[in-house]
Amino acid sequence: MEAASTPHRARVAVLFGSELRDLHKFASQKFVSPHGKPLFAGVPHFDMFISSDNASLRCLQTQRAAACLRSPDAASSCGGARLRWREQTPDPQLGLEGLLGSGLAEHRKQLIQFWRLLQAYRAMEEHERHRALRYAQVVKLRTDLHLPVAIDLLPAWEPAVASNRAFFMRSDWIFWGSRDIAARVIEGFFETARLLTTTGDQRYWPLDYRSMLEAGSDAWDAGKWSWLRYPRHQPGVRPFGLTRTILSDRRQFFGHLRRHVDALERWDRGCALNATDAEYERNGCRHLVTRKPEWFPRGKYPEPEKSFLYHVLSQRLIPRSALDVLNHRLNASHLHVISPFGPLGLLPSTRSKSGSCPGSGESTSQP
Repeated sequence: MEAASTPHRARVAVLFGSELRDLHKFASQKFVSPHGKPLFAGVPHFDMFISSDNASLRCLQTQRAAACLRSPDAASSCGGARLRWREQTPDPQLGLEGLLGSGLAEHRKQLIQFWRLLQAYRAMEEHERHRALRYAQVVKLRTDLHLPVAIDLLPAWEPAVASNRAFFMRSDWIFWGSRDIAARVIEGFFETARLLTTTGDQRYWPLDYRSMLEAGSDAWDAGKWSWLRYPRHQPGVRPFGLTRTILSDRRQFFGHLRRHVDALERWDRGCALNATDAEYERNGCRHLVTRKPEWFPRGKYPEPEKSFLYHVLSQRLIPRSALDVLNHRLNASHLHVISPFGPLGLLPSTRSKSGSCPGSGESTSQP
């Protein structure tokens, strides 16, 4: 752990478990620019923990814009940020096989980001033990996101905050929640991954439809709801089933769930993951619909954004859209709102597609 010469009691931990793409731009805008926006609203200090590849860590060590993170008085000169820990991620294949069993090499690409995130989380836990502290909020970030305003971690306008079940997210790109929720989401992810790896991407995964209704349409932009698989509508056989048209619109989707929740629950009980092939056929569990794009590869392990939303729902949390939080502040400032993609989207179309930290002539290739 990196010692701090200027003590402060940060209440927020920020985890980076990915390549540090566009690090120069991110550090310049958030940490050293006199005109830059703070990363969080009303949060004077926060601690950062990074698990990444070796190329990314070299950029962190050498880039001028990231230099303030390495200085002894970083918290005062780096927008309140203090880098507490950074480390090259241990061999992901060995680590993943230790968690999920052997023969998982083919899933390395899909799961490595979660393996890195878990290492950053473990380092945060060790720091908590060493300093006898406990963070109030835990945030997962990427350095290539477009964040035009400070993030309000506890928006007063969101009723779900009071329930301590609110989990703010945009797929697996960015998310945050209370310390207890972070433990459930990050520590528990590989239990869900183990289950989904054995069932595969094409099978129906049982859903808690009433918890989904509790989340409601405000959760639509939190994740890829339409990428999950649902019973396919068939008149006279599955009138409660869904269509691709229903999956394309939040109001239709949640309205349909509300009208057919009892029938959906009955069908769901007959399609348990441990159902025999005969039971699966008899209950029509193979007649499914999804709007997941056809061009996505059909590997045994599901697409990460889809599986992460499923994991969050399985924890009976209330997903809330990180985009909505950002756009609420943008609207209040009469600024242009952001969408998931695009030149001014949360994930800009001009972001670096290769290398850990391009953007300043300091690009490095991935190992």
